[in-house]
Amino acid sequence: MHDQDPGPDAGAGAVPAHDAPRNRGHDPQGRHASAHATWYLWDGAAFIISTLTWTRKYNNLKRDPRVTLCIDGFQRHTQYVQVSGTAEIVEGDVAEATKAIIRKYEPDEETTQRHWDEAKADRVIIRLRPDRWQWRYPGR
Repeated sequence: MHDQDPGPDAGAGAVPAHDAPRNRGHDPQGRHASAHATWYLWDGAAFIISTLTWTRKYNNLKRDPRVTLCIDGFQRHTQYVQVSGTAEIVEGDVAEATKAIIRKYEPDEETTQRHWDEAKADRVIIRLRPDRWQWRYPGR
């Protein structure tokens, strides 16, 4: 395990991640995280996540913007990257940022547009600029 920036290729594949904002809904002291599977995009400075304003993820981040994001592979003994930091919620026109995330997982433009059309209401962007990195690359 390492505690420094692994570089710009971290999390470059189309692997879903898990984010974990503090969950005060079930834990008034905010000691426990609420983990969520999520799609993301790394822009070179921050992880970009699109979510809906009525989700627990959004509400937890409004209360406490600290978050941990874990990106792992699908197989046993795989590599992972885990980052922690403070999330910034970006409201307003989030169409292009959200479509960029969708394209990472649904590269066909028609599918990307259809996905956006079905999920565009009440969207916000979460920008996570990591202040702590941890990662593991098996066999290295």
